[in-house]
Amino acid sequence: MVCGFDETMLLLEDVDYCWRIQKAGKTLNCAKALVHFRFRSTVEGLYSRYWKLACYDVLLHQKHQQLGMPKLIKWQDFVKDAAIFPVKFIVKVRNRESLVRWLLDFVWFAGHLQGCIKYKYLP
Repeated sequence: MVCGFDETMLLLEDVDYCWRIQKAGKTLNCAKALVHFRFRSTVEGLYSRYWKLACYDVLLHQKHQQLGMPKLIKWQDFVKDAAIFPVKFIVKVRNRESLVRWLLDFVWFAGHLQGCIKYKYLP
């Protein structure tokens, strides 16, 4: 039986709920709907959102790993990504837009790192 939302998850609780429903063997049906997604009004707000989502992404994968979810990331890929980020900065950042994109990737990576430490999740 699948209960309601996990109130201990501040983010991604909807994904957690859907994954538990699917794991219980049920099919999700969604009516056609209009989804309103609010983008952050500042770059700092966007980075903060990405950081938090990445951190909770770790918790979500840790929670569902015992239910058959594969690992979020292998430690070898984690180390490789950490080594490649400075190179990507040098090669790809040419203007403000490319800097913002690089920083989003970096913030996502850093959020995953914080989540791994915070939730004791070893890739």
